[in-house]
Amino acid sequence: MKKLYKKIKPFTGIGILIGLITFFLTFLTTFYMNYGNLSIIEISLLPLTGGFFFFFSLTFIGINQLNKINIENDFILINRYCQILIILIISFATYLLADSLIFIFDKSLSENYKTVVKL
Repeated sequence: MKKLYKKIKPFTGIGILIGLITFFLTFLTTFYMNYGNLSIIEISLLPLTGGFFFFFSLTFIGINQLNKINIENDFILINRYCQILIILIISFATYLLADSLIFIFDKSLSENYKTVVKL
């Protein structure tokens, strides 16, 4: 288990960083859109903003940091696909955890959504 953790350790920090950056950008975008009145089009595009930011932060930060780690170690610790998969899983879990925690304490977005879409 310690060998596995030793191999994964450099990639966990990158995954957490990507997840937090994605959450921060999504949070800012969502509350900027929430600052005015939410329209139906904005509400329908909200799920896409998280994926958009996740893709670009994973691409730019992940590639940069993976190259830096592999150059510093002079060899690849784990297969490249496994590195990307580890970062993807950790960053997505971090994003979902941060997103869940913020909506436990702040329910203003769901309340504004309820007022816009009257079922």
